[in-house]
Amino acid sequence: MSEISNPLLEVRGLVKDYPGVRALGGVDLTVTSGQVHCLIGQNGAGKSTLIKCVSGLVEPTAGEVRRCSPIAGRRGTRQYWTYEG
Repeated sequence: MSEISNPLLEVRGLVKDYPGVRALGGVDLTVTSGQVHCLIGQNGAGKSTLIKCVSGLVEPTAGEVRRCSPIAGRRGTRQYWTYEG
């Protein structure tokens, strides 16, 4: 399969709520091999929250994170997390 059909990272409908505020409101993102992405935005826009949710440091309220985690000597394993709020 091509890299385009197997992205390294897919984020679908990612939501993160904190008491009294919605930090992420349904983020979608796809990253394939060879791509470079940059997150820009105002203070409080959710940039750090997105990275924390994708990396697993913070559990999202809802949404899905799919990532390919390369393991030495193998092509990589796919990890899928679905969060329901």
